[in-house]
Amino acid sequence: MPEPRRRPGGGRSGGQRRPERRPEGVGGWKRGIAALAVTAVVIGSVLAIAPAALVAAAPSSGQGERPPAGNAGEAGGPGFPARSAALLVMDPASGQILWEKNGDEPRHPASISKLMTLLLTLEAIDAGQIRLQDQVTVSPRAQGTPGSTAFLEAGERITVEDLIKAVAVASANDACVALAEYISGDVDRFVQRMNQRAAELGLTRTRFVDPHGLTDQPGNRMSARDVALLSRYLINHHPEILHYTSIWEDWLRKGTDREFWLTNTNKLVAWYEGVDGLKTGLTDESGPSVVVTARKGDDRFIVVVLGAPDSNTRWREASRLLDWAFASFDSVPVARPGQPLRAVRVAEGRQLKVPVTVEEVFGVTVPRGEGSRLRWDLEVTEPVPAPVVPGQAVGRIVVRDDQRVLASAPVVAAQAVERAGPPALLARLFGWTWPMR
Repeated sequence: MPEPRRRPGGGRSGGQRRPERRPEGVGGWKRGIAALAVTAVVIGSVLAIAPAALVAAAPSSGQGERPPAGNAGEAGGPGFPARSAALLVMDPASGQILWEKNGDEPRHPASISKLMTLLLTLEAIDAGQIRLQDQVTVSPRAQGTPGSTAFLEAGERITVEDLIKAVAVASANDACVALAEYISGDVDRFVQRMNQRAAELGLTRTRFVDPHGLTDQPGNRMSARDVALLSRYLINHHPEILHYTSIWEDWLRKGTDREFWLTNTNKLVAWYEGVDGLKTGLTDESGPSVVVTARKGDDRFIVVVLGAPDSNTRWREASRLLDWAFASFDSVPVARPGQPLRAVRVAEGRQLKVPVTVEEVFGVTVPRGEGSRLRWDLEVTEPVPAPVVPGQAVGRIVVRDDQRVLASAPVVAAQAVERAGPPALLARLFGWTWPMR
């Protein structure tokens, strides 16, 4: 494995030393009064034109570079001229967009499309439809897929897990077709499911025509925002994907007569500390692109770069945006789905309490150094009347900085509680302790 590149360190450039001001003599007061008069005239002129200048300098509400929004807005922008067509920085814990350029402009994502293929594969595994160790028979169509390849051969049998690794590490187009055919029966039905899932996830500027992103005209389309939303969902709901996307080099079909050495197309896995995903993209239409995620301590960020003028710019701008995010913000994860926050009292239920949790990953983003000041609590009206069903909203979780509310999210019942029968209610009334239904 090559040594990771070291990023050149930066320092403050020193300016010239100001010359010392010499005191004016006793006769300098006349020149001082004249200077004050001229200054007053200049200041008056500036004040007269200032409102027009401010209006001219105000950013438009259309596309272009946008500063951070919400609570994190105090940190400012990344401070370098971005050359790529579209860029975006997101905190996956809070879902907050920290900075963007042309974030809603649909563009060709190239192989970044494979994130949806990987998501549908992992969801099929969770649903019990397929298993990691299933043997997939490669079709002639899969073998004939051009572009990045795992050199699959028609009739070859290969595991689902090896196909996932080939897609996540080497961006293998033939492996995408093999997975699509195995999960849905044919590629067209799989692409229909890709578009259906995109709609379910709220990816409003996304369209898929193939499972790998190789087609240029008409090709897949995604905005930088949609790429970030899909990446966030994949990381938060299927963190196991990072096991594959963080691989720098590894064998495919290890121990067989068809061993093949994989090297990650995402060079930042080796070059940037903390990077463990996610996906690169490159076609003639898309230009060099990447969605990258990195973690340092509790902080994780997602950076999307679409349509860079060259590959070096892709890596450089992604690295600089990660540098800026880690230097400027604290990402504070608060709760995950299924994580019990506490048990709340239930009225007239078979159980006296029910654990509550959140439906989606919940966190907040604050300027660097302010994360330690945050506190969260639950606002629930107790007792909750039985019966209680899983997923029933019972209140909210609130994050505060002192008394200021920064963010909130619904909390729901984590399990069902049936209404107790009359014998149990009577027993509680008289303090009887033996089990009664």
